Amino acid sequence: MAAGWSELPKDLLWSIATCLVTYTDQVRFTCVCTSWRSVLPTIEVRSHAWLLLPRNNDTNKEYEKFYSLHERKVHYLEVPDEVLSKKFRGSSHSWLVSIEDSPRISLFNPFTRVQIALPPRYKFPDVRKYCAKKFDTEYALEPYDGQKNTYFEAASHVHNSFLDKLVLSSSPTSSKAPNCMVAAIYGSHCNLAYCKVGDKRWTCIAKGMMGYDDAIFHDQKLYAVTFTSYVEVFDLSASPKLVDTIEPPQEEGYPQRRYLVKTSIGLLQVQRHTKNTGDRKTYLYRTTFFNLYIYEPSSRSWCKVENIGENVLFLGLNTSISIASSDLHGYKGNHIYFTDNFLDFHEFGVKGGYDIGVYDLDSRSVQSLPCHDIEKRWLWPTPIWYIHNPEDFIEQDKDATTKLN
Repeated sequence: MAAGWSELPKDLLWSIATCLVTYTDQVRFTCVCTSWRSVLPTIEVRSHAWLLLPRNNDTNKEYEKFYSLHERKVHYLEVPDEVLSKKFRGSSHSWLVSIEDSPRISLFNPFTRVQIALPPRYKFPDVRKYCAKKFDTEYALEPYDGQKNTYFEAASHVHNSFLDKLVLSSSPTSSKAPNCMVAAIYGSHCNLAYCKVGDKRWTCIAKGMMGYDDAIFHDQKLYAVTFTSYVEVFDLSASPKLVDTIEPPQEEGYPQRRYLVKTSIGLLQVQRHTKNTGDRKTYLYRTTFFNLYIYEPSSRSWCKVENIGENVLFLGLNTSISIASSDLHGYKGNHIYFTDNFLDFHEFGVKGGYDIGVYDLDSRSVQSLPCHDIEKRWLWPTPIWYIHNPEDFIEQDKDATTKLN
């Protein structure tokens, strides 16, 4: 009697697996069954970067679209029906951050289809009350800018704009790094809060007038860069505690956005500069260049760097990350691949989301991505870099049922 697919000899599966070149083939291989997926840890499996595209006006609305720069091809990933009504607001450790037109926030793994609920928006420190009404739902929020009274925001505005960025300390299903922490930059002033997976509410880390552009987990601490380029370091092991403040680098010009990235050469603060390409009536921005500064712990200072070697940076709504070009297909070292996280939500819609491209540190030039229409003036949901870490995926103990076309 012929053996079933799950009963094929391991040496035969290993021979097949070593012939897999593209990420697409590897995903299809691991999705057959648990025994096939268990073979991949015994061979070299690389990280992969895909660009999650919005599904606006797409005929395949039951799928999410992932663009492979290496293959110059869009792959359609089938997702559960309950995910189709959601928008994605970021990615971290192989998980997507999903939001919807409700207070709910969740994590979604597009390959295992696992969803993990996080505390809802009305459990953030600045929210005093969630007023669910039939026609006019709104949030009662803490005052700011010297105001004394609670102010109210329409639910539709809060659901779209309240969560600026979310980062994970590890994959929430990882056995190597349990007790996953989730940090959020949120609210009108981009404050900081965090939770552990399974918590019922968000805990305040810092709030006030400083505001934060980006945050990452590094050396068992949370590092967050402010609008003024200071880096604040927080210990979250017990009650949140500010344990260090790093002075800003000597900047050139006025950056519009700052990122923190762990690389093979050290911790980088990456500053993004844009210019107005519109006319007097229309403000249109485009990224023109990046300045990079490496942190020197011995002198507690930043030093400007012009070359990052084989490091490939991915910036945007995703957790800022660096991967060696030798570990990626189709991406060049000393380059920055960026999407747009300048999103301005207002009563007439949304501005931004369209500033997407690749920055070459050698030539100090910006190029557009082949999958993106550079004439667009707004794009929501904005494309998001989805970085697939094989360890995050392989450690899942449930059968994957993903279909990839």
